[in-house]
Amino acid sequence: MKYSNTVGIFVCIITALMIYHGCQSGVRNACEECPTTDSLKYWIRYSEGLQVELALCKEECDRLNDENQFYGSMLGEIETVPGGSEILDTLFNKHK
Repeated sequence: MKYSNTVGIFVCIITALMIYHGCQSGVRNACEECPTTDSLKYWIRYSEGLQVELALCKEECDRLNDENQFYGSMLGEIETVPGGSEILDTLFNKHK
């Protein structure tokens, strides 16, 4: 087990060095594949914006889930009242 962990660490280090060296030589040769500092800053800002948007979507989803549970409980109680099922059927068919 120790041997496989050591080999894995060396493979990761060698891969990271190869990527780093490739990007550094690419910057010197002005390769278009290597990201510039400005493009990295852009993608960082873009990902931060997406994280904020995702957090807002999660909050809205939680709010809608709570609202759905509230109305589901309310409709369940109406259905158990005598005549409630017929009222709900009538309203459902009217707005269908």
